[in-house]
Amino acid sequence: LITAHKEKIPVAVRDDILRKIARPEKVTNRPKVRLPIPVPRNNKPISNEAREEIDSAMFVNVPVSPHSTLSGFLFFDVAGIDNAQEQAHIFISGIRAGTQELFYFDIPLDNSPDQPKPAPPKAGN
Repeated sequence: LITAHKEKIPVAVRDDILRKIARPEKVTNRPKVRLPIPVPRNNKPISNEAREEIDSAMFVNVPVSPHSTLSGFLFFDVAGIDNAQEQAHIFISGIRAGTQELFYFDIPLDNSPDQPKPAPPKAGN
C-alpha cells in the first residue's frame, strides 16, 4: 500500500494481525487500582475459531495450478495515518516466470476527480 504521501505500508503478516486483535489500544482514562491479589490473565486472548478465520481469509502466496483460482485478503495496518485511503494505491509486483517479471498491478483505492462516481441504484418497481 502506497499512501498519498508516498509512505509504503507492507502487508501485515499473521502474527501482526493476531497481536492487533489480542491487544487493542489500552484505555488511558481508567483509574489504576492496586489489588492485593494477582489478577488472572487470559493466556489465549484469541479463540481458535478466530485464528482459523484469519488463516482462511489471508491471501497465501503459492503457485496457482492451471484452470484454478486463488483468493484472499491483504491486511494493512493504517492506524495513526490520517486519510490513508485518500489517493492511495496498491502496487503488486514480483509475478515472475523464471527470472523474467511478467506483469504488475497498480490498483487505485479511491475515485480521482476526473473519474465519474458510480450512479446510485434506482428504486425498485
